[in-house]
Amino acid sequence: MVLYLMKKYSDYDTAICISFYAGAIGFQEALTMMPFETQSQNEVMMFFAHVSHETDGLQTYEEYCGQSGQCANNYQDSWCPPVEAEPGKTYYGRGWFQLSWPCNYKGAGDALGVDLLKDPEMVAESDTLAAATALWFWKANNMGQPAREGNFGGTTQIINPIECGATPQQENRIRRYQKVRKCFGLPPETDKLQC
Repeated sequence: MVLYLMKKYSDYDTAICISFYAGAIGFQEALTMMPFETQSQNEVMMFFAHVSHETDGLQTYEEYCGQSGQCANNYQDSWCPPVEAEPGKTYYGRGWFQLSWPCNYKGAGDALGVDLLKDPEMVAESDTLAAATALWFWKANNMGQPAREGNFGGTTQIINPIECGATPQQENRIRRYQKVRKCFGLPPETDKLQC
């Protein structure tokens, strides 16, 4: 994937930028579990902008509140029944897209051939699963469609709708998207940024 992207977007600065994101530990292995066939430059940029936001620039694979045991919600309830949480397990955000809720852990686990409902911690402990669950979420929620249309706000609406509106989180996500665009040698986007 890294070589493919570097050939497709060949200037040096863009290649360095892409290698930072696409060369992240675990990404190449994740692609063998969950292939990612991008159809546009927008799709690649938006995917990595969300990765950057959700992982605080690839600094963490786990919500900070989960690391400290201070999450206000342990995400054991499921907004998408009939998936039930495993007793004693928590399903707060983990991985490149901060996978949350039992149904998402089950769906990703089923697609990847790993029992993530039973062992949700694996998403934060494995570089490969951290990346693969993000690829799964992107595909399972058809995030490529709004991305190909240049609708960054539409992709944010899918990944984290509580950020929509005038929130600091949405502004931070937009800043990260603009940074990735700059990395690709493109000017700032002005349209379809918010949800």
